[in-house]
Parts: sequence; C-alpha cells; structure tokens
Amino acid sequence: MRALFEAWAKPHYLYRPVQLLRRIARGLARPGAREIVALPWGLDLIVDPREAIGSALWHLGVFDLALTETLWRLLEPGDLALDVGANIGYTTGLMALRVGSTGRVLAFEPHPAVHAQLVANAERARRNPRCGEIRTFETALGAVTGVARLAPGSYFADNNGIARLTDEPDVEAIEVALTTLDEALGDGRAALVKIDVEGEELRVLRGAARALGERRIRHLVFESYPAELPGVAAWLGERGYSLFGLGMRWSGLLLSRPGEEPRLPPYEAPNYLATLDPVIAASQLRGRGWQALRGDPGRARPHALPRQRG
Repeated sequence: MRALFEAWAKPHYLYRPVQLLRRIARGLARPGAREIVALPWGLDLIVDPREAIGSALWHLGVFDLALTETLWRLLEPGDLALDVGANIGYTTGLMALRVGSTGRVLAFEPHPAVHAQLVANAERARRNPRCGEIRTFETALGAVTGVARLAPGSYFADNNGIARLTDEPDVEAIEVALTTLDEALGDGRAALVKIDVEGEELRVLRGAARALGERRIRHLVFESYPAELPGVAAWLGERGYSLFGLGMRWSGLLLSRPGEEPRLPPYEAPNYLATLDPVIAASQLRGRGWQALRGDPGRARPHALPRQRG
C-alpha cells in the first residue's frame, strides 16, 4: 500500500491534477515512438515514451522537477542562457520561455540523432511568440576546441541521455565537434548555464576559465554525482561561486549546503546550483510551491550584477 501511495503522491500530480488523469489514461495505452507532451507552461514537446527521458515526460509531465523549478525561478526576461547537454530540448524550451522574446538560448547537443530531436522541438518552441531566440549546435563542450569521441553506451536505446565523451580507444564511439564555453560565450555575459554532460562537468568548466574568472556567468546549474562533485565544487569555489544542492519536498525546493546530499526521490538526478549571487538566488528558490507546475510567470527580482540583454 505504501509503495502504491508513493507512486502516485507526487507534486507532479498534486499540483497539476490533470497530469494524474493523463497518467491513468496513458497507463492503459501503448504509446508510439513519437508522441506530443503538453508541458505545464504551454509548450509542446515531441518525445519517445519508450526511452527513459521520454517516459518520464509522458507520465509525469516534467523531467527533473527540482532542476525545472530552479531554471524557472532564476531566469528572467532578456537573459542569455546556455543549455549544455540539451538532449531533446526540454530545458531549452523552458529557458526560451523564461527569457522571453528579448532573450536568447544557446543549446548544445552533440549526438546527431538526439540533436535532430532538439532541432524539431526548438522549432516548435520558436512558434510561440513568448519564447526568445533559440540557436542549436551539434557540438560537445569541453576543455579545448577540436574533435572528441562520444560514446553512446550499451543502454543508449533505453536512455538517450547517457552518451558521454571518452578518451578510451577501445570504446565504441562517434566523432563529434568540440568547443569550449569560452568560445561559445565570447565576450558575452550569461545569466545561467545549465550543464548535464554525464560526468564531464569539470572539463566543461575548465573550458570556461576566462568567463568564470571575469564573473560573466551568474549561475551554473549542473548535474553531478558524488565521485565528480568535489573537483567541480573546488574549481567553482576558487572562482567565487557559492554552491547549493537542489533537493525537494512536497511543498517545494529544498536547498542544501556542500557536504549535504540533496534530499531527492529516487527518480530525480542530483543537481546543484553554483552562483555569484547566493543571497538573491536563495531568496528566489526558497519560496514554497512549484511555480513551474502551474506555469506561474512569477515576478522579476533585482540582481546584484549587471544584466546581459538579448
């Protein structure tokens, strides 16, 4: 009985009852390889419910709720945001909506097949006049520019989000273009960079040494597992960033400090926020409720650093 309760008693359903009805109906159907998911904020997304990310979106209506809510609350109209490891474009579209028609999103996804899905979903988002400019790149980000080897992994068909860069010569991989965050950003200033690169976060950050050193990236939101986190935290701490873990409870986000593992249900990946504005960011994230699940536009708050427009 408890397992059944936990399976259904999720914020995804409690704050958005229509999704519970969809979940029940979809449990009786056999989805195809291409289905349309209506996201809470009014955008549609093409997904494949047969693989992990598509399945989560098909059943829950969102993916990685703690990450989703963080992006929703931190981004504001006119911002420049980067989506590193954009996958099929779920966070890309969310970011484009939050930065509004005067903002921009740069989305990077190196796997050719997944990038094609990103392009299709970015095109759908562009049709919405509330969304900002979206530019997609079939490129990986790392510490240097050039060419890299991307290994899809044995279970790629079951989870399109597990491909990762590799230096191992005996691993099956494809060649992909490689650039750096410094190259992608140029002399610009980003409000937020989201990074999900399957353990290669530190390489991406090393490729942003100039932008980080010049404090031109306000927030970084990244997925990291325990083995990689200490190196990433040290690199960012040396450059003046404060770190929070992004946990969750029924009533909203739950921030944790370094050394404290974010409190998350087993279906959520561990994500972290590194920020130059810890007081303001914490204030924005500690409000109760799930604004993203309601599509609540929220209110802009003052920033301590100069903003980057368009």
